[in-house]
This record gives sequence, C-alpha cells and structure tokens, in this order.
Amino acid sequence: MVNCTNINDVHEMYLVNGETIYIPKVDSVDAFSGDERVLLRLYTKNPMISTFAIFWDQKNDSLIVPVENRISPDYFDVMIGKNSKILTEKSYVFNFFSRDNKGHRSIKYEKIAEVYGNRYQSALQNHYYKTAVFNAVTSTLTVTWFPTIDNSEIAVEFNYLDKLTGLTVFKIVDVKNLGTPTQLANIASGTSATYRTLFLPTPTAIDTFYTDFQAVVLK
Repeated sequence: MVNCTNINDVHEMYLVNGETIYIPKVDSVDAFSGDERVLLRLYTKNPMISTFAIFWDQKNDSLIVPVENRISPDYFDVMIGKNSKILTEKSYVFNFFSRDNKGHRSIKYEKIAEVYGNRYQSALQNHYYKTAVFNAVTSTLTVTWFPTIDNSEIAVEFNYLDKLTGLTVFKIVDVKNLGTPTQLANIASGTSATYRTLFLPTPTAIDTFYTDFQAVVLK
C-alpha cells in the first residue's frame, strides 16, 4: 500500500484507435465506521485489476492499494486512519479507480463513510438505573434499570472486587438483558461496584465506544 504521488497518473486517458479504454471498476465497496478510522472492503473478482487508487478529502489525500494483498478471492480490506493516514471525525466521500498493468483505469466508484471520534464519545451517557440494593448477608448487589433510550447502546460493563478470590471482576451485561434486574454476587465488604456503558455508533462499526466508569450508588 503506497501513496499516490501524482493524481494525473490516475486520470490520464489511454487512447487505442482513437477510443478511450476503460477497465471494469470495483464491483462494490462496504464501509465500516470506526474511531478516527474506517475499514473499506472492496469486492472484485476481475483478474485485469492490479491496483486500486483511493482518493478522499476532495482528492487531497490518497492511497494506491495492490490487489495482490487480498486475503479472500472475493474481496480485500483497506484500513484508513490511525496509521500513515489521519482521519478526523466527519463524513467522507471516497473515490475508487481500478487500474491494470498496462496503465488503463476504470471510471470512478464513489462511497460515503462516516468516521467517529471525540465529539461522538463526549456525548455518550451511562445507562440510567432505577435502584441499586446491596444485600450484606449474601454479598449481592441487585440493579434495576430504566429502558434503553439510545439504539447504539449495546451493553453495560461492571467492575467490582470478588470477596472469594480477591480478584477484580469485569462483568458485561447485554443491553437486551436490562429488562430484568442485574445481580452481582460475592462483592467484597467495604468496596463498591462501578459500571460503564458500551456503544456502537452503527451496527457494523469496527470500534466500540465507552463511557467513563462511575460508582453504583445504592438507592
């Protein structure tokens, strides 16, 4: 994977007998949003294609990706962001051009992708709970919940000290199970549990976002 050094190389027209020769473009592209990055999955089976040129930010940034790097006969993945390329939190338009070994190129294929970051992270809130009751006899904490109001919420994670093992326990409760009380067993005396909420900005996002841990206040 290398940078495009001359955009004119991609847009150059190759004429044969007075006609422009175009090779097939990528079949389709899936975009998977992430935290200041995006995973682009390019689908192609055409043996003519040797590389893809990818442009974004009004063609101010780019990559050339060799097709030989694929790990599947049907597609290959390109990660952009948090590596040699920097993406900020916004919506991007990616333009794809396929090229063959003779220098011919395809017409443009376009894909829009959303990239998330600190702005999205800072707006997240912990899932609200109704009650939190600790039973000192059984060392069990029982938490009841308000309904989920954010469709991007996927789970709640607890952190507490187990009195039997002396080890810190991390327990994840799927958001689908918050309709019933959550019970944490064997909480060490004199300690408290903390929790945070996990979010996926889209169902196919490659990164999970978290709120900060906060203490479960008994009520």
